[in-house]
Amino acid sequence: MRVRKSQLVKGFLNYIENEVIPQVDDKTTQILASVAVKSVKANPAIADKFLENALVKPLLDENEDGYNIDTLFNAIGESISQYGSFTVTIPAVPLLSPSEKILSFKQSDFDEIRRRIERSAEA
Repeated sequence: MRVRKSQLVKGFLNYIENEVIPQVDDKTTQILASVAVKSVKANPAIADKFLENALVKPLLDENEDGYNIDTLFNAIGESISQYGSFTVTIPAVPLLSPSEKILSFKQSDFDEIRRRIERSAEA
């Protein structure tokens, strides 16, 4: 499926805001993540850094019709099946969040992200 950048970003941010942030047990980390989401919403160009990443860009197969999310999500699914959950480590932030946080994502999480991106394309 091909989606515009705004749809890709909207679906991803929707997932973070509604699924990830409520599951984090540390208020400071919730606030920092919420600030990040609100910042990207206010300035979508922030997402360009991620989308232009040398690893991410080829997986999204961008052309004039938008981004192909199938390649990326198929690669993620195969890798999780082979190696297990995908973890993200949020480093400690001095004076705000003194310990690192680890988030773990399963295949079902990526399936939900994809659904939210697809729904944002339909809206």
